[in-house]
Order: sequence, then C-alpha cells, then structure tokens
Amino acid sequence: MPKEWIDVADTAIKIGLGALITGIFTYLGVKTSSSSEKKKFMVEHKTKLLEQISDDIETYFRSFDSYIAKIAGITKRQKQNNEEGIDFSARQRKSINERDQVLVEGWAYQKSAISRLRLVKANAAVKALGKCNSLEKELRDRIVFYKEVPTYDEVVDIRKKLAHQKKEVHKALADFYDGLQT
Repeated sequence: MPKEWIDVADTAIKIGLGALITGIFTYLGVKTSSSSEKKKFMVEHKTKLLEQISDDIETYFRSFDSYIAKIAGITKRQKQNNEEGIDFSARQRKSINERDQVLVEGWAYQKSAISRLRLVKANAAVKALGKCNSLEKELRDRIVFYKEVPTYDEVVDIRKKLAHQKKEVHKALADFYDGLQT
C-alpha cells in the first residue's frame, strides 16, 4: 500500500507539473500574441491617419500655392512694366480674392492635419506646419488687411521660404512614419 501511495503521488505531481508548465507557456503565448496584435493595429491605424494627414496638408499647400502664384504673376507683370508698388486693379484684386477664398477654405484642412498630428504626438510636423502658417499670414495680412502691394522679389522670397518649409513638413512626416516601424 505505501508503494501504491507513492506511485499515485508521483503520477499526480508529474501530471500537475506538466499542466502547470503548459498553462504558463499558454499564458505567455497569448499575452505575447495579444501585445503583438495591439502593436500591429496601432501601426496600421497611425499609418492610415498619416495618409489622411498628408492628404489634408497637400490640400492646404495647393490652396496656398495657388494664392501665391496669382500674386507672383501679378507682381511679376508689375515689375516688368515698372509699376511695382502700384495698387492692384479691380480685376486683379478680384482674382486674388477668389484665390484667397480657396486659401481660407484650405484652413480647415490645415487645422484638421494639425489636430491629428497632435493626436499622434508628431510635434515636429506640427511645428513645421505652423511655420507655413506664419508665412501665409505675412503675405496675406499685407494684401488683405493692410492693402499693401508686395514687390515681386518679396513674393519670390516668401515662395522660396514656403518651398523650404514644405520640405520640412514632409521630412517631419517621413521621420515620424519611420519611427512607427521601430
């Protein structure tokens, strides 16, 4: 009888130990799999969000590019005709106002992009996009509120700064995207 008791205890310990080991590894496997799935979901979600952000930013950039191109065209003609500094004609002001309206509509896209960038903590991109806003304000305030006519060279300077700043925005987005993979 004592030998049977030892055999039963031995068998119970072996079965229990096997079940315990199996349970531990099952738990660890599920936990690792769940964590991996969560990370995968977050990367996919942030990638989709970045695509939406990029679309919004490009819509805003197109509206700003259109606005500045109109002003550059008008001021270039003024420079060629030695008329720099002369107020815009009614027709010119109307065409600028049309582009200005498109630019104002582009603000919603810019604000949406900034909100989403803040949501995913892409602060460098928010800062770079904010500098574009400063360039826009510099040019737009002068024309819309102060009724001043910039020279062609001033418009070209702002255009160059905008091109540089757009590259900074795109670089910040690319850097953030690269950080998602690690």
